Amino acid sequence: MAYGLSRNGSDWAEVKIKDTETMEDLEDVVSWCKFTRISWTHDNQGFFYTKFPEPATIASTDPTTTPEPNAQGTETDSNANPQVYYHRLGTAQSSDTLVFSDPANPLHMLSSSVTDCGAFIIVYESSPKKRSNLVKVTRLGPSTLADPASITRIDVVTTYDSMYRYVTNEGSKFYFHVSHPEKSPRGKIVVVDVENLGPGFVDVVPETEDILSKFLAVDGDKLVLVYLRDLRHLMYVHELRTGKRIGEVEVPLGTIGSLKGDKKESELFFSYDLPLRLRYFQPNPHPHHLPWRLPPRRFDPTIFTTKQVRYSTKDGTEIPMFLLHRTGLTLDSSNPTLVYGYGGFGISMLPQFSSCWVEWLRHIKDGVLAVANICGGGEFGEKWHEAGIQERKQNVFDDFQYAVKWLH
Repeated sequence: MAYGLSRNGSDWAEVKIKDTETMEDLEDVVSWCKFTRISWTHDNQGFFYTKFPEPATIASTDPTTTPEPNAQGTETDSNANPQVYYHRLGTAQSSDTLVFSDPANPLHMLSSSVTDCGAFIIVYESSPKKRSNLVKVTRLGPSTLADPASITRIDVVTTYDSMYRYVTNEGSKFYFHVSHPEKSPRGKIVVVDVENLGPGFVDVVPETEDILSKFLAVDGDKLVLVYLRDLRHLMYVHELRTGKRIGEVEVPLGTIGSLKGDKKESELFFSYDLPLRLRYFQPNPHPHHLPWRLPPRRFDPTIFTTKQVRYSTKDGTEIPMFLLHRTGLTLDSSNPTLVYGYGGFGISMLPQFSSCWVEWLRHIKDGVLAVANICGGGEFGEKWHEAGIQERKQNVFDDFQYAVKWLH
């Protein structure tokens, strides 16, 4: 198991390896990682990661050592020139294999993941100025990671046109979730043969009126897709190759959180609020689901009422907002009200259980919690997010201000 240690609130992570049988740390140490994911090869002999060059302002004078741990986070350099490496267990980081870097674009971000089958590594490259990415694929062979010169990349996406996220693959046929502010703001599933790019991307599950927010391949040839409709999650099962919808997983009113499973297995696990529970779903041969619940809490949800309202913001756009208060409470402008909004990074503010908010309402008997779904989030797709970024950021503050005006 790989885990990262961060010191003094720094974003830098020092990656270490723990033997899960002995619970002892191995000698491997991977330094100067930031904003990285750890993606293991299927033989469990190593993993891919993203690192940055050691900052010059705190660079060690001794090339065989690293700076004191407390120095991490004190540098004044900007983060530039990320690199994707492969680390083999039992070796020094200095011998790691460089998989990809782009010196011509030092401010671009890089990430990587190993495919479901373990036969490919995917590298994503994104620009800080664009809501899109490039995709590169490399087939992993016996000599690929031993000899950097033998690494041959397939440039699957070569222009900053859309945002691509890997779903699964069958051999060289890769399935991606694709979103674009104009062409497909609500998201869709496409397929492309990375070893025969001529035909290009083909729609498998076309865009719908709902927001495609989560996806997972399970049971060999099935896709589980989670959609967002009017701030409520819906879950469906589709055939992988045809995209045909073959069933729906009934979920209660609430928000689906984590979605976990394995393409080789027929089981799917997901969590949802309100309140937090874990559910189990088996799509084959007969769809069914049953709840796995946490121990009962001393909490009676019926003492509170949640309702959804809508208000008009500065430019006339209709904004949804949730109001939570004690059941039977008379609402007027005298109610103490806690107003919350986020409006950034495409993050959706959906119904969820919060002990902090519950305690606030317990102690403020006539209090109201208002959660406004202001632009900049992902509640209504990429266009909603784009409406609250960069030169349009003022829209976020206007939406929040008009929520307060409506409540008053």
